[in-house]
Amino acid sequence: MEEAFAASDTAPNILCLGLGSPASSRDARAQLAFLLAACDDLSIATLVHSSQDRARVSVFDPVFSDKDLQLLAQLRLIHLPENRQARYTLESPTIVFMPHCDLKLYENLLRENWSSARMSNVLLIANRLSDYAERLRR
Repeated sequence: MEEAFAASDTAPNILCLGLGSPASSRDARAQLAFLLAACDDLSIATLVHSSQDRARVSVFDPVFSDKDLQLLAQLRLIHLPENRQARYTLESPTIVFMPHCDLKLYENLLRENWSSARMSNVLLIANRLSDYAERLRR
């Protein structure tokens, strides 16, 4: 990941969609652990570096419970309040972590950023998109 944004002077933003509920899902907790490890690897502020918080890390999942939101707040992750169906315009280098999203969400994100200038800002960590294509062919 570090190599993908090596030309940038600052750490990338992270947009996490479709994490699941850490309060009720072991898989979601593992995905959250991966997200936090990525933050550490990329020197995106951790809890002990409270001057910056994790202001570059935004998360959304419509299944988040109040307990999930409390945890995300403790971790200083920014909860996006609105379900934009992955229609985010990415103007700066951004890692988009979409662990288990519907094909439509991937499509919305890619359509929103379908230019060479914007796509050069996107590093997508997701399921294999070819798996979705295979399902569509069946």
